[in-house]
Amino acid sequence: GPAYLYAALAQAMVQYASLYSNLPNATNVNGVWTWTITEDGLSVTLTSRKLSDGRYEWRMVLNGTDGSTTYSNWTAYVATTSADGKSGTATFYDDSPTPSTTADVIITWSTGANNVVTIEFESVSDLMKFILVSNGTTGEVTTYHKVGNAWVADGFHATWTSPGAVATC
Repeated sequence: GPAYLYAALAQAMVQYASLYSNLPNATNVNGVWTWTITEDGLSVTLTSRKLSDGRYEWRMVLNGTDGSTTYSNWTAYVATTSADGKSGTATFYDDSPTPSTTADVIITWSTGANNVVTIEFESVSDLMKFILVSNGTTGEVTTYHKVGNAWVADGFHATWTSPGAVATC
């Protein structure tokens, strides 16, 4: 069900983020940090830079071939984070059936009072999203679907009261 999907997504994001810790040495040219990995005909370049307003931008660009898909300087995602990392937005672009500039997934996060974190995951093509709110020991997740221009709760809502607890739906 949806709870399993969201748990799997969270785990995948943790594993994805850990990839950055294994990147080869970076170069810094005019304040833009660049990491590049090339394997089996596909080059993946990650850049990071500080924006004039103090936020940071992360960008991943692909060049080459992966399976039957060819990438030509294609931006896979762009993310911006606040200087303190407590808020940001990441936009992942669609590459199916071909690489495009169409947003596929948009993730936003913010940290409020008492370290309450809100994460919103929107699947643009599926017209669905979920919002997770947690302070680390309690939290809730609610799913929505898009009807016209409005987001409507679709009936799934779960809460928890301690780390590792079973959700109450």
